[in-house]
Amino acid sequence: EDIVSRGYVASEALECLVQGQPGEWWSTPASALRTLVCQVLLPGWLLNEADSALVAHRNSAVLRLLPSAAVAWAKCASHLAETDQMSHVIEPLERLSHDWAAAWDEQSNHARDTPLRKYFASLVFLLVGTVVRNTDLSTLGCAGILSSVRALAYVDMFREDTLEYRAVCRCVVERGAALSGFIEEFLQLLGDFHSKQQQLGNLSCVHFLLGLAANPQIIGSESFLTSVWPIILGCIRSGGTQGPNSVERAAVAARAHALTAVCLAQLGTQHCAEMLQEYMKASIAAFQASPSDDVCRALQFSTSALARDVAMLRDKQGNDGDARALQRWLLQTIGASILDSLDQQCFEAAEGLFQVLSAAAEQIDLCFLPEPFYSESRLQAILEAHPPAREMWLRCVVARFPERSRELLIRSMIDAFPDIAAAASPDAAVTGQSMVTASMPPRSAL
Repeated sequence: EDIVSRGYVASEALECLVQGQPGEWWSTPASALRTLVCQVLLPGWLLNEADSALVAHRNSAVLRLLPSAAVAWAKCASHLAETDQMSHVIEPLERLSHDWAAAWDEQSNHARDTPLRKYFASLVFLLVGTVVRNTDLSTLGCAGILSSVRALAYVDMFREDTLEYRAVCRCVVERGAALSGFIEEFLQLLGDFHSKQQQLGNLSCVHFLLGLAANPQIIGSESFLTSVWPIILGCIRSGGTQGPNSVERAAVAARAHALTAVCLAQLGTQHCAEMLQEYMKASIAAFQASPSDDVCRALQFSTSALARDVAMLRDKQGNDGDARALQRWLLQTIGASILDSLDQQCFEAAEGLFQVLSAAAEQIDLCFLPEPFYSESRLQAILEAHPPAREMWLRCVVARFPERSRELLIRSMIDAFPDIAAAASPDAAVTGQSMVTASMPPRSAL
């Protein structure tokens, strides 16, 4: 009762109590709120209770204090010295997030699906998001921002996505990127979670941190590629394996592709041929092993970004430069993988990779159409081996290629396959355009 009383006063009367109080005064309400939140409202052991106890707690009057307690707790953090911020607010919030993530990992699949436990998980997410959103981030040092990132990462598995929440996450990482030492610590944090991502909670953390990594300052840091590129490749390869948490691993792989697209748009492809070839080989092999619509869309984004930058470099270097060699290799590799999938009767993988080839083809200069593009990509062989690809290709050409390129490619298609009917379909362009619009890459990978 004493804990609840102190917490209630701190939650509901904080604005009245703070008038004229010195900075050190804030430690008292911060401590009371920490105890209320972490020991009474949402203790980390709560999920171990029986359903009857959870129902009683959900219906209790004290739980209604959570929204006001979260806001008041955040206000305390903004007025405390850094040491007190960490001990009274930020570190307890991180520990609470970690305890809930660990407890959730230990729940059975059936328990995770129950509305009662999902309700309390959503409250933890609400708590962490509210505290971080209402804390004046400019008052936090590097350690406080990193701890906030970890807290957000732990509860991301309970995420209820909103634009406001995304904005909060971006604000946290932007504040951190301006602080000395944050980027190196952030990249180390990503590496630590990736090294132990077998558990569902750690997979969720990697997914979240890959999204946060799509920040211009982080991507532009000297250690970014050496730290993150092996993680990207590891996530992609893991997404191609079957077994426990395969859906979650596929989601992490899609996020890794999305981050790759953002990286390529910012850093370009010059002097990175071997690295990009390794990326495409790993991506194709993983997709052939375990095709997924989300991974397919993300791989289209990254391939398009790669092909676009390579095409611009080829314009500068001419046909004898490294960019043209990489462009040729890209088309040959994707085309060969499609035929290989068709040979193995893996039609879902073949059609997904065909969409990836289409994304790369959009960036091909008019002077390479229809040849040598057809020969390098093995397009004619693909269209002959898999008739459904003919309509897929024609829809893509109609919707996404420039006018002169479109005319050349449609003429080539009609010459090779006179009975093709997609060109006469009244909604062909509409369908193609809607697919493009639906799969536009986001501003960041978050």
